[in-house]
Amino acid sequence: MIPQIALVLALADLVGAAEPVNEPAPAKSQSADEQAVRKAAQDFDAAFNSGSADKIAALWTADAEYVDEDGRRYEGRDTIKKEYAEFFAANPRAKIRSATDSVRLVNGTTVIEDGRAMLDPPPAGAPGTSRYTAVYVLKDGKWLLSSVHDMRVERPSNYHQLDDFEWLIGSWYAEKGNMRIETKCRWLANKSFIERTYVVSDGGLPTSSGLQIIGWDPELQQLCSWTFSSDAGHAKNVWRPQGAGWASQSSGVLGDGTKTTGVTLLRRVDDNTLGWKSTDRTVGGVRLPDLQEVMLKRSAAKP
Repeated sequence: MIPQIALVLALADLVGAAEPVNEPAPAKSQSADEQAVRKAAQDFDAAFNSGSADKIAALWTADAEYVDEDGRRYEGRDTIKKEYAEFFAANPRAKIRSATDSVRLVNGTTVIEDGRAMLDPPPAGAPGTSRYTAVYVLKDGKWLLSSVHDMRVERPSNYHQLDDFEWLIGSWYAEKGNMRIETKCRWLANKSFIERTYVVSDGGLPTSSGLQIIGWDPELQQLCSWTFSSDAGHAKNVWRPQGAGWASQSSGVLGDGTKTTGVTLLRRVDDNTLGWKSTDRTVGGVRLPDLQEVMLKRSAAKP
């Protein structure tokens, strides 16, 4: 029982719940061309979310150009198709949501669209929204993308207080005999908090579970976590960097009100392995032995 409680107090795990991109209300009256361009923007989302580079490529002119958020320029439909194919291969779960903010008709064959887009799950790094400007040209009765420029706009967040935990986002596990520990980590609230859920099982049946929220405490000006376990216990940890990882001091209670304390040591072994150890543990003022270090593996290893 006590090792399971200690596990809850320990692992600081880090892709986040992105705010929805809401399509603004359309103008009272839209020309047929504007409606067609808005439809073309929706078609782009559908093609992207299908994960098909061929469908994406079909929406661009042969001599199109794309400039990404980092200023990299890709010229030609074939080059753009290749870049999207590589992106989909590396990010098979990626989805996009976009909103058209304005459509301006330059002439009978050229239209400029301004809008916003957001990826889910959010990419690594500070949270933000991609603002884009897309130029469409009319080719054989169809509006095709001729030029697209993306620009990254960061949104207010406590991400930079938590960015050292970015690598922990994902699923992890450890096994020893019939015992198995599984923990999943994801971003919350515009990457201002990290949620970790965990389950400890014995012989395939769960024996303990819980939830941990990791975030910046503005009152203490420190990184903290709040843990709630299935036995009705709870604890608060104060984290500090240490060597290749973090150490945290916990203070909490079991479900019956018995006070607990402990120190958790978390270290990054490599991109797909983390070490966890619990020391200086007490329950009801009684000192308990330290726990041996547990090695958790990433469920889907990063390349």
